[in-house]
Amino acid sequence: MSFKMRLLPSILRLLPPGAADHRAANLVYRRWFATSMRQATVTLDTGPRLTLDLSDWPQACAFLLRRYDVASVEFVVGNLRSTGVFVDAGAHVGLITLQVAMRRPRAEIHSFEPHPVRGKALLTNVGLNPQVSIEIERVGLSDQPGELPFDVTAHRAGVGDDSISVVALDDYARERGIEQIDVLKLDIEGHEGRALQGSRRLLAERRIGAVIVESLPGHGDVNAVADYLKEHGFRAVDLPDPRPRWIRALRSWQPADTGYLLGPPPGA
Repeated sequence: MSFKMRLLPSILRLLPPGAADHRAANLVYRRWFATSMRQATVTLDTGPRLTLDLSDWPQACAFLLRRYDVASVEFVVGNLRSTGVFVDAGAHVGLITLQVAMRRPRAEIHSFEPHPVRGKALLTNVGLNPQVSIEIERVGLSDQPGELPFDVTAHRAGVGDDSISVVALDDYARERGIEQIDVLKLDIEGHEGRALQGSRRLLAERRIGAVIVESLPGHGDVNAVADYLKEHGFRAVDLPDPRPRWIRALRSWQPADTGYLLGPPPGA
């Protein structure tokens, strides 16, 4: 690894979460990594070891900061029993899956990633951490089993020239004997609504404790997804805020940008 690639993370890691760390990392990414073919194998602060493609922004961010989406990881871990079940749909290369596995080593983790390149990288990264146990599924979640068109560049199901296999979470849980899902994470580029339709039995029976979904522009009708979950007894909750108190005070106006979280149903 070059001196520059060792030095930049050391400098950027001095910035606490929320103190322009992502902005600074993105500037570095666009200047040096976005058009490169570089890879690096590093250990994140939370313990997992990963081989990262630095031309991909989420992976470059994890490389530069040695952390990734602290708020989402804290939300998952905070709602996941030590021996509970976490379903990560849209696991990418394992950035969240492996951090959660390190924090909850006895939990049952099922990670779905249908992308041909990212799914292969997920397998590689899980293999770099033999101390964890993760079920890797190279399929997507949808409202029913079958095949769907897939856009490899946009990571989007339902469009594109390639195809992927998909399953319904209700069927998957029944086949695997999963009685309760503590946390369901959906980061599947606008296909969240159909994935929840495929989970309607689990939702109706209150067998999913917490859900985290993306709420960023371009991720489908996020309001409809939120309304659907609220109809099943969920309530909106705030992200755990990893920023130092003084930063939270100065930037209290700024909304969270890591996704819309819906917490455990009352009385579940």
